Amino acid sequence: MKTQKLIFGIFTTVVFASLLSLTSCNKDEDKSANNDNETSATFVTLSQDENYFEEEIDRIDDDANLFMMGGQLKSSEAGPCNATLDSVRIINDTIVYYISYDGLNCNGKVHRTGNLEIRIKQGIFWVQPGASIKVKIINYTVTRPKMGKTTILNGEKILTNVTGGHVGLLGITYDTIIHEMTGSFQMTFDDNTTRTWNIARRKTFTGTATNMDISIEGLATSGEYTSLVCWGQNRKGDDFYTQIIQPVILKQSCDFDPILGQKKHSIPSKSATSTVTFGYNDNNQPIGEGECPTKYRLDWEHNGNSGTVYLFLH
Repeated sequence: MKTQKLIFGIFTTVVFASLLSLTSCNKDEDKSANNDNETSATFVTLSQDENYFEEEIDRIDDDANLFMMGGQLKSSEAGPCNATLDSVRIINDTIVYYISYDGLNCNGKVHRTGNLEIRIKQGIFWVQPGASIKVKIINYTVTRPKMGKTTILNGEKILTNVTGGHVGLLGITYDTIIHEMTGSFQMTFDDNTTRTWNIARRKTFTGTATNMDISIEGLATSGEYTSLVCWGQNRKGDDFYTQIIQPVILKQSCDFDPILGQKKHSIPSKSATSTVTFGYNDNNQPIGEGECPTKYRLDWEHNGNSGTVYLFLH
């Protein structure tokens, strides 16, 4: 996560030091008409936790894709660095790949330990339309060296190649590739709280293998909430629901950061909501053509109070 220093006029040394402590969360000043710091902080934490959660799910998806296509481990941006294929076994009618992590990923952003088990039925090839794999995640521990924060994931997910094909052939053999994924996890945060998080989403790949866009949509429904991408309990134990109300677009030329799209977070027990809008720059302005985002905007509402916060993506 990048750090932004807030510069004000002339303040006392004590107040200035206090303000600096607040910037450790990389949060711009909460521009609210009414003071509701607890609600603002709750949604800031939830949105950041969800961003990190989805980033790790993406990394696991990418690794699973490589192993299913017989990719070789290598020290490059594209390869699953410090990941080892320990063994491959056949159990009844299923092929099981056992993978272990121990070290930095290829771009050095995260340090990973833990294990994966990837299962696919014999006679099924990942490039076939409708092919699915089951991924079991075991004590997958992620530390971000830049932040010094660690999260742990345990759970299972099913990844389906709806259209068939492989993203490495995008723009050559395939114009569009669609993957769908559902899963349920126990996530342990850096404050040692453990909560259940669920995910259901569709990813649509377009463009080429070296210049692709990814559109993300929510797939699940729970009660009145549709187009859900994530739901579960936040750190405080409150149920939350995250809907994608405008497809989130990731751009490869921007290191797969979200350039467009909106999510809505709801915490029914608090009668509180927030809307996350992607695609902002360091000046808290919407990005222009050819510009990559560094921030997103969070607008929250609770009991007639409201506010806006700009947060760094990383």
